[in-house]
Amino acid sequence: ESGNQSSLSFHLSNGYQFKNGLAVGIGSGMEELGVALVPLYADLRFTPLNSGLSPYVWLKAGHGFAITDQAVTYVDYALTESKPEGGFLFNTGVGISMFTWKRTAVNVGLGYRYQKVTLNEDLHWWGGGSVRHTVTQYYRLEFHLGFVFM
Repeated sequence: ESGNQSSLSFHLSNGYQFKNGLAVGIGSGMEELGVALVPLYADLRFTPLNSGLSPYVWLKAGHGFAITDQAVTYVDYALTESKPEGGFLFNTGVGISMFTWKRTAVNVGLGYRYQKVTLNEDLHWWGGGSVRHTVTQYYRLEFHLGFVFM
């Protein structure tokens, strides 16, 4: 499947910024893409200018973990158990940092996001059973609004 679903995500990243503008860190958050996911990722960011207004680029890669189990459902003469799994995530983009106060900035950015979500369904019929795997791949354009505290 290809997922075309809009959602609101909340992410928090913590890391270290070097004097040359390169920052490395790890991040996590919460998002809803058909199932609730907790992403865990490595975060790489580069802010080339040390001024009040600076462009920046970012790259994030990691894994989104599903935190909900879907309910067992009964359809006709079948029992269906669904188990969502997360999957690989990749995110990159560009933006502008506006340093408003000392060591504080507001970030606005536009990015591309890939997230894979797998749903495993065990179908138990009155004479047997089967397993169905549904893989949904989300390709999204993102608008970022963030706050930086150094």
